[in-house]
Amino acid sequence: MTPLQRVREARAVLAGLTTVCSALWAAAAGVAVYSLVGLLAGRSGLALALSACASAGVAGTRLWRGRAVWSTERTALWIEARAPHLQYALVTAIDPRAAHVRDELARIAATVDIRGMLIRSGARALLRSGAAAGAAVVLLVAVPAGRPSDLAFRRTRAASAPAAPNRLSKLAAHVTPPSYAHQPARDVHDPAVISALVGSVIDISGHGPGAGLLATLGDDSVDVTPAAGTSAAQWDLRVTMPAHSRLMRLRDRDYERLVEFDAVADSPPSVVLGRPARDSTLRAARGVLRIDAQATDDIGLRDGYFELIVSAGNEEGSYRSVERKVGMASFADARQGAMAATIDLASIGLMAGGRLSVRAVARDDNALSGPGIGTSETRTIRIAAPGEYDSLAVEAGVPPPVDSAEVTQRMIVERTRALARAAGRLTRDTLLRHAERLSRQEDQLSERVQSLLNGQDEDEGGGPLVLPDWQRPLFDTALRALGDAAAELHTARLGSALVPELVALRVLDRARAGNRLYLRGGAPTVVVNTARVRLTGQDKPDAGPRTAEPPTDTAALAAIGRLDAVAQLARKAPQAAADSIAVLRIALTGAWPSAAAALEDAASALRASRDPAGSLARARRVIAGAPSVVQGLSAWDGGGE
Repeated sequence: MTPLQRVREARAVLAGLTTVCSALWAAAAGVAVYSLVGLLAGRSGLALALSACASAGVAGTRLWRGRAVWSTERTALWIEARAPHLQYALVTAIDPRAAHVRDELARIAATVDIRGMLIRSGARALLRSGAAAGAAVVLLVAVPAGRPSDLAFRRTRAASAPAAPNRLSKLAAHVTPPSYAHQPARDVHDPAVISALVGSVIDISGHGPGAGLLATLGDDSVDVTPAAGTSAAQWDLRVTMPAHSRLMRLRDRDYERLVEFDAVADSPPSVVLGRPARDSTLRAARGVLRIDAQATDDIGLRDGYFELIVSAGNEEGSYRSVERKVGMASFADARQGAMAATIDLASIGLMAGGRLSVRAVARDDNALSGPGIGTSETRTIRIAAPGEYDSLAVEAGVPPPVDSAEVTQRMIVERTRALARAAGRLTRDTLLRHAERLSRQEDQLSERVQSLLNGQDEDEGGGPLVLPDWQRPLFDTALRALGDAAAELHTARLGSALVPELVALRVLDRARAGNRLYLRGGAPTVVVNTARVRLTGQDKPDAGPRTAEPPTDTAALAAIGRLDAVAQLARKAPQAAADSIAVLRIALTGAWPSAAAALEDAASALRASRDPAGSLARARRVIAGAPSVVQGLSAWDGGGE
């Protein structure tokens, strides 16, 4: 039997099954409608008419949906879908244009048991439609016939006992920011998303008694109480904005409502040191140094100052340092502020070979988790040693960045020791907060050392800074020790953290103490005639076959899968899709904040009966990344000879 004959035989069987199943579904629908209408209004002519309409509608719908069985090509595709290993061999075999490969395709198509496939699919279809028809017959026998007067009685009884209204339909929220923020309270009517500062007090109220209402914020339950001072029955609940975004679920019987709590964190101040503009080396500790800085904060600044570290000595045993604070400034909750101070270099104890490290510090008024402290970059003023100018005429140059790294690490060691001494007087939360701040400083210093190893810093000539071979092992050791110290400080194990801290300090000091000369001169100038050498290359690229890269970010794949499911749901149930977007947005806020903002626009579009496709596509691009562009296509060689 040829493949075409087998497909035609399958088409005839499928057409018969479709007809029989459509008749059974139509009978089931007609009998069910006749039984239900007969229960309400009696088994009269109205019941028969509605039953006939239901049967005709179901039969027509089922036949229209199964119209593909009358097409030979669609029947072949139906078989191919259930036997994917054919790889369209059956569809190609029934095409008259494929006569030259018909024998090979017929051999491949003969490996599929089409009759067994039809028997299994037909049995399932007949079982479902037959069960529906049998259930309809049981319903007809079990449901007694009613009288027309029963319907009027039920309508009268339903009208006399109206259902209780939805107590979640109209909500009102009152947001009170923390007192230190000095922001006015505000009202949000019928909220879907509440954005507020962390620590804000949020009161949500609605109409009706509070008995039976359930509310949860994340995994925690929230008490719903009667509203105080109101004449009408109202309910109220009070929550505090958590540190991270959460989803509140409100339930009233079968009604449910979601409210997103979008937490706005109080960022620490940002400080930029204006002067000194860069690290410098001076021949003698004479003159006046003017320093200034600019500080900004998202809510308000409290005060700021300059932190000075005056150090001397080249070895661990002879090293000493003094820490001072100068230029104290008060900002009175302003969002921007300037700091300035003047330092007499001769009066602060600087000596030949010593260093002065300067950085600006600003604090805000965060009374809940702070105060938030922001620091600027550290600038180092180095006083040249006496022997540096003995044999060579050199000019004052910029010391390598390792000088400031060594001073910063020494400051962290001193503060770790001070925190260890005061640990017995501090609470656990306070100790963890101070240790976490030192851990972040170690991480920042690790990034600086890594940039030195990668050659990302610039020397005084503006080119990449190349480390000598003898310094690289020292920096590698310092980088590992800094990582170990940051991990120990993260869990407030101060004694264990001091060991790698001192290792990092010792190797950074050895790298800093090496002999260095800052010579006059610059890199040689190389002149290239670009017009002459352009497009003169002789190598011809030979691109190999392209292969798809396997996905590596499982979190992104899972997020994209959830986003696709939400997009499918938006076509069928927009309100349910808006609730699903709210849940997904909370999950994506930390990893992809831009995607969370796009999902907020999509939820607003769904609630306003607008198309959310643009916002959903924007969120998908943020998660999946920008698409790659490939110029040209390679030839497809999967067909063989």
